[in-house]
Amino acid sequence: MGEIEKLLSELEIGRKEIKTDSYHMSIGEIINMYKDGDLVLNPAFQRLFRWNDTQKTRFIESILLGIPIPPIFVAQKADGQWIIVDGVQRLSTILQLTNDLPDKDALILTEAKKLPSLAELTWETLSSDIQRIIKRAKFVLISSLPKIVLKLNMSFFSGLIRVALTLKLKRYETA
Repeated sequence: MGEIEKLLSELEIGRKEIKTDSYHMSIGEIINMYKDGDLVLNPAFQRLFRWNDTQKTRFIESILLGIPIPPIFVAQKADGQWIIVDGVQRLSTILQLTNDLPDKDALILTEAKKLPSLAELTWETLSSDIQRIIKRAKFVLISSLPKIVLKLNMSFFSGLIRVALTLKLKRYETA
């Protein structure tokens, strides 16, 4: 068997091992999944709270401006519960804003580039119209079976999201 045939055979086997699904979900749905215990935000391979308040505010601002949100990667456990593989910073920012993150004070937004009036606002002081915009914004969640997540190098997901966020930030800064 030649090298190309060998590669094609390996590719056929490898692609059968990976099963993924994607879901378009509103932030409101994701918040409810977290509250119901169907979404685990703190798996061993993720670090919570790496963003400062300015970065968190810029992310909330981008949601309000309608800038597409990069996908969230999750692994589905046998019981159906989802573990966040990549996207902890984005989800923890939203949950901190809505004051749904235990052991963390509610997020107080800082001044934003395009929406400077966000400064000093919290979920409680945002109007219901603004809250609704946030809750209706959509994420794409990509799920895979747990054995696949364990086999894949987690730096792949980190690198992928870093590229997506860099591109988004560049678009945002030139807008």
